[in-house]
Amino acid sequence: MKNSQIKIAIFCALFSAMLYALYPPIAKSLIVNCPPIYLAAFLYLGTFGGLILFTPLTKANLKAKSIQKSDYKALLFVIFTNIAASIFMNWGVQLTSAGNIALLGNFEVVATAIVALIFFHQKFLKFFGQQSS
Repeated sequence: MKNSQIKIAIFCALFSAMLYALYPPIAKSLIVNCPPIYLAAFLYLGTFGGLILFTPLTKANLKAKSIQKSDYKALLFVIFTNIAASIFMNWGVQLTSAGNIALLGNFEVVATAIVALIFFHQKFLKFFGQQSS
């Protein structure tokens, strides 16, 4: 991976984290008038709209491979777990403060790293320029 690609990847990851951090406080103000399941539905409708707008602007759609039949199980798993996660997050926002949810959201990073390490054998130390054992 080129140095410029690494910088773009880091920027995208940081920008994504910043946008994600905005969600709990905004959801807290919306959850007063909107049930958690509806808020999750609106979140995914917004995601769909964003993808429709941004996909033509990227070259990624030119390089994308079609989804193979063997990928359907994994794709359905990802879709359903993301929907469930969104609903549970909104219920959590409804039941506690936005600050608590934002702090607990930080655990998502740790959990993701643990899953990547255990199931996908991700080498984190190598990424940071150190040798992993």
